Amino acid sequence: MSTALFADGSFALPVAALVGGEELTFEAQGSRAVPVVVGAWEAGDPVAFWKLDQAPQGPLLGLAPWTPALPLDWRPSLPGVPPLRVEAGTVARAGAFAFFTRPYEIRSPGVFLQEGMIVGWTFGEAFERAYLWTGLAAARPASSVKADQFFSSVSGNSREGCFRRLLEGQGSGTSADRLEAFAKGFRLAPLLAAEDLPLSLRPSAVVARMDALAAELIQTGREEDVVRILDDQVLRESADPTLIENAVLAVAKYQDFNRALRRLEKIENDVFVLRGQTPAELTQLKSRLYKDWLRKIIEKGDYYSGLAAFEEAQTAFPDDLEIRLLGVETAIAEKNLDRARELLEARDYPRALKEWAARLGAQVSDRQAESEAVVIRFNPGVEHIPVDAVINGFRLQKFIVDTGASMVTIPASSLDDLKIKVDDSTPVKAVATGGGIVAAQEVTLESIRLEKCTVQNLKALVMDIPGYPDYGILGLNFLNNFTVEIDKPNGIMRLKNRRK
Repeated sequence: MSTALFADGSFALPVAALVGGEELTFEAQGSRAVPVVVGAWEAGDPVAFWKLDQAPQGPLLGLAPWTPALPLDWRPSLPGVPPLRVEAGTVARAGAFAFFTRPYEIRSPGVFLQEGMIVGWTFGEAFERAYLWTGLAAARPASSVKADQFFSSVSGNSREGCFRRLLEGQGSGTSADRLEAFAKGFRLAPLLAAEDLPLSLRPSAVVARMDALAAELIQTGREEDVVRILDDQVLRESADPTLIENAVLAVAKYQDFNRALRRLEKIENDVFVLRGQTPAELTQLKSRLYKDWLRKIIEKGDYYSGLAAFEEAQTAFPDDLEIRLLGVETAIAEKNLDRARELLEARDYPRALKEWAARLGAQVSDRQAESEAVVIRFNPGVEHIPVDAVINGFRLQKFIVDTGASMVTIPASSLDDLKIKVDDSTPVKAVATGGGIVAAQEVTLESIRLEKCTVQNLKALVMDIPGYPDYGILGLNFLNNFTVEIDKPNGIMRLKNRRK
């Protein structure tokens, strides 16, 4: 780095530039490099002072504390860059230094001057802040630390030191090894504020590399490694929405959606609630997780109740109509048709969702009709299908289903129980049978009920069936009130109410 010497042979450097190093040398123009072994630094200071064993010859400026009331001039350390008059504006303090955001037009290393004395520094475009010294009015701070002790302090167990070592040797190890190494850095205490670091050492730059590693591990089926490595402390310290998203998606794939959502809620509470706002990316992630969870429950089932998951999702996103329609699908899958219809009819849907809503509405109607169907089981392959039905609400009667008979018949033996009287005034119908044309009296039944299928006010013929003296025939004037499906090979007959 380029820096300016003070008159006594000392100079200043940003601590962040030295993190990860092991020794420091100084080379003046036209001279050989010499080791620097003594400096002055207090933990937390963003700038350290260093002292050469022998002061160089020539006219050099001294160090003085910054005075806010005096004009502040900036002079570059490199040739070809014009000097500037600078307004420091609002400054903050850290240890013996004040700092402010480096003016955009100042991009090179340089010094701030007041009354011919150095009072501060810029350290190039990689460093966002400009620094001013606020210490005592002495030629330089007292030397108090040896270089090897300094490097041990700033490089050994600091976050920045860990990151520097990794970035300089980033190609070694598997993706999981590298992700673990970066995560270890976030478990260490930071040495400096992010704004005191060059861009390459800032948490945001390191996290970008971790994001790529985590995504790679998830894509290659190594979700378990991501779950293990990206623990609560790492996510809390990094506070990066993309890294959090990868950690949560890994939980969803390695464990399940319920645990992934619980993990996301914990991170939101630990990291963002105190800041007053959850990033939009994580809100979108939560919505996506709920939707994917519901789709999985609909398609494959889950240990968790689908409707319970939907109610939770709807509480979090009450106005999300896609979640509502997934709730309808979930209710259909769980055969809660009343809830499905209630959800479907509670909202109007925009054009993009209307086709989906209409399709679900048809499914609900079909399932409701199917749920209302009567299923009669009989011996596969039989010639006649026997059923038991109730006449007039109390008389249990055996019938044979005959889709070729136009009318219901009842045997004469059932008339007394039904208290039906027939005489010469009873209408008579001519009926074609296998044995020829016969006359049969026609009566009116109050009702016939076959399980849930009931027909009121039904005409019936009184006649005995050869070979089946106690049976009636369930003919078309009953059956045509329903949709009838007969599967003789499997021995199943279904009757469903016709749709109005």
